Amino acid sequence: MFWFFSVKRNRKNIPDYDLIISVSLPFTSHLVAHSINKKIGKKWIMDVGDPFS
Repeated sequence: MFWFFSVKRNRKNIPDYDLIISVSLPFTSHLVAHSINKKIGKKWIMDVGDPFS
C-alpha cells in the first residue's frame, strides 16, 4: 500500500490514456487505478480475482 501515496502525489505526470485496466492482487492496484481515473475520467476495467478459489 505504500506505493499508493507515491502514485497519488504524482498523478499529474501520468499521460492521458484512453482506458485504465487494473488487476488484483494486490487490491491496492484498484485504489491506484481509481485515483488515476478521477484525474482523467476515462473507462476503467477492474479485474477482481478470487485468491481463495
